Amino acid sequence: MIRTHRLLSTLTVLTFLAGCATAAKVNYQHDPTANFSGLKTYSWASMEPLKTEDPRVDPTKVDARIRQAIDSELAVKGYQKVNSGGDFQVLYHAAVEHKIDTQRQDIYADAGEFGRSWMGWEDVTTEFDVGSLVLDILDPKSEKLIWRSSANKTIDLEASEAEKDARVHGAVHDMLANFPPK
Repeated sequence: MIRTHRLLSTLTVLTFLAGCATAAKVNYQHDPTANFSGLKTYSWASMEPLKTEDPRVDPTKVDARIRQAIDSELAVKGYQKVNSGGDFQVLYHAAVEHKIDTQRQDIYADAGEFGRSWMGWEDVTTEFDVGSLVLDILDPKSEKLIWRSSANKTIDLEASEAEKDARVHGAVHDMLANFPPK
């Protein structure tokens, strides 16, 4: 049994795809000794239920959104989902990190015909959440990780459900673009 630990403010992360229209930063890596050519079916690895103390996040909706996006993308690639005993197992992890960014900005005043005059500076502080989604592909016999993709993005918890769906699907599409590796 594969055990995963999730902080579900964590789940908020997936809502990271509900952020702005720019793409998430995506990375992937794989085991160069793994044979991906025989993979035709997959099943979901056992995962702990998602939990969160963030009232803005419904763990059931987020989990369903992520799983549906992954299932959909794998189906497009020709993989068939089975309840158990697939050629590979899939699981994901999600996390959210609250960040604070402070930048110093110069202040100028209009100096009439002489242009602008520097008056000093002010510090501008911005708070935001960065979500991370990690998608793992495992060999079911050895439970060894054979492929991983990760995505990071600023999240927007106020986006509509349709926007969240679209962003999650877009991120998962980008994450699975290099699966299987060539």
